[in-house]
Amino acid sequence: MRIIDLLKLEKFGNNLSIAEAEWKRALAFAEPDPVVGIRHAVVSGDEHYRIHVAAIPNQVGCHFHKVGNEDYEIVEGNGILYWGIVTIDNGKFTVNWEEPVNVNCGDSFVIPEGYAHQLCKLGDSDLTILFGCPDTHIDDSADRFILPDAPR
Repeated sequence: MRIIDLLKLEKFGNNLSIAEAEWKRALAFAEPDPVVGIRHAVVSGDEHYRIHVAAIPNQVGCHFHKVGNEDYEIVEGNGILYWGIVTIDNGKFTVNWEEPVNVNCGDSFVIPEGYAHQLCKLGDSDLTILFGCPDTHIDDSADRFILPDAPR
């Protein structure tokens, strides 16, 4: 497994330790999230920190969270991670984009609070991920702010 060190910290991500059979069973019951264009299902946890499995048929809609990090693990497929810090000025969001990062099955990383992120799949099959976050990151009325797609 490769841990992607997005912010050059000593250790910035870790495997979410969910057995393949467990996340595949949950994925079979995944529900659409039309706001960000994925299907996802809960694997474990509570409202403070829940692990989800998600199938990304094309891309995740670009978004960010003001409070709390998100843990990610790529469990199937390959993609590109677009990410950058968000500044807010008079209610307007601006993203200072970093270099995109190729992500592959087995990679894990953490998106810090205040960073825009968008995963786009590469290839023909879905990009499948595990992600861990508080429930407020799933609810658009709480702490999920949708942004325009990352520049390509």
